[in-house]
Amino acid sequence: MAKVSTSPDSAQQGAIDININAVVSAGAGSGKTSVLSKRFTDLLLRDKSCRVDQILTLTFTKKATVEMNSRIYAELSKAIPEKAKDFYKANIKTLDSYCSQVARLGCHYYGISPDFVIDDATIKARVESMALPFILKNRDNEAIKVLVETKEFDVIASQLFAQSILENSTVAEKIDFKKTLMAQYKVIESEWNKICSELLKAYESMKTAFENYPGNKKTNYFTNLSAILENEPIEIPAVNFNEPISKERTEFISYFKSIADVNKSSAKGIDDIKEIHDCIRRLVDNLNSVENYLYGTQYVNQLIPLFEEFQEMVNQTKRSSGMLTYSDASSLALRILIDHPEIRNIEKEKYRYIMIDEFQDNNSMQRDLLFLLAEKKERNEKSVPKSSELEKDKLFFVGDEKQSIYKFRGADVSVFRGLANDFKKGNRELKTNYRSHPALIAAFNTIFGGINYPPANDEEINSCVFYTQKDEEAKKVSNEIIPDYEAVYHNVEIPLSKIEDITEEEKKKLFVPRVHFALFDKNEPVEDGFENSDVSECYWVAAKIKELLDGKYDNIKYSPNEIAILFRSYSLLPTYERILLNQGIPFISETVKGFYSDGPVNDVMSFLRLVAYPNDKLSFLTILRSPFANLSDFEVKSILTFVDEDKSLFDLDAEICLKGNALLKYKKCQLIYRELLWLVKREKLTKIISYLWDETGYRYETVWNKTVYMYSSAYDRLFELARQADLSNIGISEFVDSIDSYQAESEKLDGMEIPLEASQGVRIMSIHKSKGLEFKVVFICGTGHQGANDSNSQIIYSSKEFGITVNTPANPLSKNKDNYFYKHQKELSANMSCAELRRVTYVALTRAENRLFITGGYKFSDFKKYDYTPEGEKKPSRILDVLMPALSRFVISPYEEAILKGEPAEGLDTAYSIPDVLSKKCPFTFEKIPAFKIPEEDKSRFDRSNVKNKFKDKYEKALVIEKQEPKTVYVSPSHLHEADDETHDYAKYEIVVDKKIPYSQIDTLVLSSISAKKKEPEFTYSNFGTIAHAYIEWAIKNEEVKVLNKEIVGLHGNEKSLEVLDEICRKMQLQFKESEIGKQIADSVSKNKFYKCEYSFKSLVAEKIINGQIDLVFENADCSGFTIVDYKTNKEVNPAIYRNQLACYRDAIAKMMDIDSSKIRCVLYYLRYGRVEDITDICATVDLEKVVSVAE
Repeated sequence: MAKVSTSPDSAQQGAIDININAVVSAGAGSGKTSVLSKRFTDLLLRDKSCRVDQILTLTFTKKATVEMNSRIYAELSKAIPEKAKDFYKANIKTLDSYCSQVARLGCHYYGISPDFVIDDATIKARVESMALPFILKNRDNEAIKVLVETKEFDVIASQLFAQSILENSTVAEKIDFKKTLMAQYKVIESEWNKICSELLKAYESMKTAFENYPGNKKTNYFTNLSAILENEPIEIPAVNFNEPISKERTEFISYFKSIADVNKSSAKGIDDIKEIHDCIRRLVDNLNSVENYLYGTQYVNQLIPLFEEFQEMVNQTKRSSGMLTYSDASSLALRILIDHPEIRNIEKEKYRYIMIDEFQDNNSMQRDLLFLLAEKKERNEKSVPKSSELEKDKLFFVGDEKQSIYKFRGADVSVFRGLANDFKKGNRELKTNYRSHPALIAAFNTIFGGINYPPANDEEINSCVFYTQKDEEAKKVSNEIIPDYEAVYHNVEIPLSKIEDITEEEKKKLFVPRVHFALFDKNEPVEDGFENSDVSECYWVAAKIKELLDGKYDNIKYSPNEIAILFRSYSLLPTYERILLNQGIPFISETVKGFYSDGPVNDVMSFLRLVAYPNDKLSFLTILRSPFANLSDFEVKSILTFVDEDKSLFDLDAEICLKGNALLKYKKCQLIYRELLWLVKREKLTKIISYLWDETGYRYETVWNKTVYMYSSAYDRLFELARQADLSNIGISEFVDSIDSYQAESEKLDGMEIPLEASQGVRIMSIHKSKGLEFKVVFICGTGHQGANDSNSQIIYSSKEFGITVNTPANPLSKNKDNYFYKHQKELSANMSCAELRRVTYVALTRAENRLFITGGYKFSDFKKYDYTPEGEKKPSRILDVLMPALSRFVISPYEEAILKGEPAEGLDTAYSIPDVLSKKCPFTFEKIPAFKIPEEDKSRFDRSNVKNKFKDKYEKALVIEKQEPKTVYVSPSHLHEADDETHDYAKYEIVVDKKIPYSQIDTLVLSSISAKKKEPEFTYSNFGTIAHAYIEWAIKNEEVKVLNKEIVGLHGNEKSLEVLDEICRKMQLQFKESEIGKQIADSVSKNKFYKCEYSFKSLVAEKIINGQIDLVFENADCSGFTIVDYKTNKEVNPAIYRNQLACYRDAIAKMMDIDSSKIRCVLYYLRYGRVEDITDICATVDLEKVVSVAE
């Protein structure tokens, strides 16, 4: 933790001394905790009448509270010893804790008992368990029926009901669904009229521009436009929210859609027409999203009564159980302070001063609560006061907008940024970083603020990660503003003591780069016998850590606990744990993923499970092979020969199969088991865990063996779980089952604040968990990994502006699937996520004191390819993307590098590929991570040739036992048709590209993917068929269907091939929509008839199970029956060979839908030709029983 020296610098002293409401921006390492502790003492020195308990100090975490207590007491005991005697009365607590305290004062007004407990996990589990039965009870609701067509019942239950209520409603602040809907209606009506008016204006402008165009109007573009513009659009239709589909609205949209759909022209001199045309396209897209909302209101209105009912059920559960969430306590506290001035006045009188740490991680609810506590004494209105209505010197906020990284917990950085306007005279900034080495501080200024490296008087601002002070000033001049969710970087200062009075030579040495990039070039293919990017990166990190531990950096032998490995997510954690363990590097993981796979946990739990379930053979075997007994495989097999499985396994008298030391070890284990049987009847689980760990001597296994040293924390975690179980009066069987869930569900063990024993080990943690910590050396790993993408797959979403919105199905006639509110929230949400990723990156880098290593995999060809600055055209999804604005400044090509070195450059690649570390202004070093060569001994566990030679005589003379293979009972319908032109053996047939056949580019893609090694295509016709099917499904559902990466991996990311593939599929998609069958399915979907894409089924025929998947089945719009469609991508059209396959489908649908097979139509749709082939009559002649009975 950065500390203020004995004499604070001027900025720190200014923050300590300020006597008005203030907000202090304190960057990483600026000594904010010391400033807070000194200010606490200073307030008591200034205001002699103020008592220790009259200063309310609020923190974000319990850990911060403990540190704050310690630091304030140390300051106070030195400065005012007499007041330090009353320190036990000090009010230093988390904001959550204070909210709970206030909530208890008035919760009875809201039907809640004051003895409530905060238990987020239990409430979430209960609400989730209530949701599924609730929607099953209401499954006949029309809205539920529609949503079930795209999502499973459990997903709807979780997202639509459980999550929406848990995240947006509290026991004190219920969602007023009807009020929200009315507010949305108002917005929709306004937007409809506004967009329609703009479209009419655009129509008039286009008509005028069209008429005035002097050029050739006989082109297709002008001919098509002319035909449309001859007919004027109808007047703007009125919005009727009780009319999901309106003939007038549809006609109005269709008219302008026809203009938008006219293909663009490449003609010159029509820029004004093109501009108007593009404007119409954008407006039509926006109008479609409004229309989608209007279409969905029919379902929203049916859901509102269900939402209201479920919300009441949830609140009733909270009241009756006496359990609340943290959000409940916060909103309850705020509501009490607003509604009950008498309670507010008591709280106002209690505290003379309020200090709040890490306020960037809070939100408007917490700000309003603090404003109420700081309002003037005479104010009693039942509302949140304005900043002008506050006491002048009561509030002291500390935070850093660049470190707001808890959006997922409700943090809102805009609230902290807004305080600067509330307290304009009280803005203070701590600019000096006392934590990091000067070279790191200067590098941070270059990376995040665009300032030259090393620092110089002629500072210029280059491309960088954040907005800067200069951006802020420039926008003020142009009357623009920086979005309130973005952070602004202010230049950080190096402590004067480290840079004053140093010579130029000393300065050069001081600013030798201490940021090290090590990247794996993902452009380069990984050869056989070498590891992939992630594993190679991990081995590189392990090797570098060994160098640090051996003293090869800074002439310091770093200890393991001075080094940290930080991840954005835990996906790579198992790989790093495995390799660090393999390399003998001790480590401590803050979050345990695969907790149950740790040997000690498995061993201890096996003993407990055997006590609960005496016949559990697997647990018995685990114990015998564990350090508890350490028997060999042969000895364990001997025991298994004699055990009686009907009795307790440890009842065996092992003297019949073991002798000597092995027998003694077994008997020792037997005694432990019997002791456990006695303990479980008398002692708590914590005592039993301690017995197995300490008294049996197991703990020494993790003490004397350095390679498993990191497992010593397993006891602390297991003990904490046992403690929690004891508090809940859980018995041993239930405890064992609950721990087993970590193995069965691969859960990560998180959220437990355990005081682990101080131990030596490299710390592995997430960037979020590292916040507030500092390490001599930091590795930020996996920086080339992407985060989750935003999509339109959520059923429900919410925003501050529009409230809660259901993502209802789009109007079937609409090409655009987005709901108006989703469309507007999506861009904002994406921008906010990018802004937070920038802040996460800042937090990660600024944990380092001496050295910083940034590792990951990246395509070097992507350097300088995109602009990832805050106002750039590309949104970052990886930490390396965030750093690219700074990194790309120092990127050169091999050609440029050779020129700089004065070497021959002719013929060298001019593409950007490596950072220019030759530059004197480069703040980092760069190293390419090589692919790690797999050691020979790891490729095979044993020499197969030796084994063959050893047993050669035996197997040559051995008798061959002929085993009769059982006949398969499963039959796939796709195997019932004769071989076609896309199911052949590639080794026997030559792939021919015949340009006379439609879409011959497909054959080119397949042919070009044939590898020289395998001599088979890596991108097959089967891959193409799967992708084409997905595009057709997209057309039917009006919802983008994601193509699995495994289907396109054979194209090796070739952008041109992917573009060709996408173009083919989109054309096929359009052909399908315009085909007879495409129009029929669209008609059925619009009338809410049954339909399924990729419909899996099982049916019984001739004592065999038909296991198949139908491409498309739907109920005819006129209710005359059903239609089965099978897509074919073949070059040859030969419908008859598929009669057996579709006869199977027909039989299955007839059975499932309980209708006569004569009412089921069987159709083949040939995607290459856009051709429909009806084979219903042929299918009717198939003797399915006979066909299936002989099938293999």
